[in-house]
Amino acid sequence: MKQLRENSCSNCSFGHPSSATTSVTTESMDGVEQTSSTTAGSPPISDPFNVMGLVGGTVISLMIVVGVVGNLLVFSAIVRCPQLRRSYNAFIASLSITDLVFNVSVMPFYVDTFVHRGWRFSDPVCRWHTFFGTVVIVSSSVSGAPTPARCSTERS
Repeated sequence: MKQLRENSCSNCSFGHPSSATTSVTTESMDGVEQTSSTTAGSPPISDPFNVMGLVGGTVISLMIVVGVVGNLLVFSAIVRCPQLRRSYNAFIASLSITDLVFNVSVMPFYVDTFVHRGWRFSDPVCRWHTFFGTVVIVSSSVSGAPTPARCSTERS
């Protein structure tokens, strides 16, 4: 059972939103109640220096750099080397480009979310991020799906 109680300061004369304190009381199955309170706009205080957010943001940033460099190397090798221009390498090049687009357009939002402990962008950007990330991942999967026509031409 959860109860939310909100207290807001009405004496704010500077025109900015007043800080609201939210208290959440939870009751477990064995009847023990726990109460925690947070101030709106502030992160939880269990990790005051945001070590996990900074480590997560650093790891994802490294993944972005390695992904961009690696996918550019794979794609440029396939394009520049005539011996690599085969049908199965076209699939690898397609995956490389899809992964490159994902690394450049979707993953930086993950870094920001980790570092700042939450989504800082507007709702339309959130919807775009979710939609575009899903489209890129699905297109990556569908581009390599074997079809009967593709399988019969690759065997000969």
